[in-house]
Amino acid sequence: MTEAVVVYTTTSHSVIAHAPGKPQGRGSSAGLDVSKLPGAEVVAFERFDGGAGATTLVGCVRGPSDRFAPGIESVLFERATSLALRALAVVPSELAVARHHDEPRWSEQVSRGRAQGAELVVHHILTFAGDDRDVLVCSLACHGDGCVTNARTASLVIEGTPPEPPRANPMLRTIFLVTEHPGVSLGIALGLLLATVAIILWRRPYPRPA
Repeated sequence: MTEAVVVYTTTSHSVIAHAPGKPQGRGSSAGLDVSKLPGAEVVAFERFDGGAGATTLVGCVRGPSDRFAPGIESVLFERATSLALRALAVVPSELAVARHHDEPRWSEQVSRGRAQGAELVVHHILTFAGDDRDVLVCSLACHGDGCVTNARTASLVIEGTPPEPPRANPMLRTIFLVTEHPGVSLGIALGLLLATVAIILWRRPYPRPA
């Protein structure tokens, strides 16, 4: 049986987890260590046990958005996957991104694989919350053959309308532009270099004939 549980609620939207088994209550999130992420805080943690041969952990981390820029979602999801697998205490034999979807107000990524001979599902949703539009990343990690059934795959859903993302950090936007479009960035850099050289030569004093 799949249970639907509201994991985290903001003033504009809620994140709901669909997971096999019964929720065991909001226990300790000691396995979800975000101490290396400045300003980040675990704001929700739920465990589902004993349902259909699967174990599921669901957690949400909220942090300041001053380091956010469009394009960084995949980096955050990669970090969240590592944290989720560590909290679930499994090492996947295979795990690949099955779906990545970006919307103006939210993003999600679903990875599927296997660990210790059983199904493994990792689902992340990134939204924004509060007046400061903090970054909110909620993750679900399910291990066991009950994670994927004909009725429903363990997953997260959004109810409501998240706010628009905060204004992008200019420095991060520049870094992602260079990374994603190296040819364009090289052309701009060469153009700036040539313009600088031209200005230097134009302002350079020339010797007058005797």
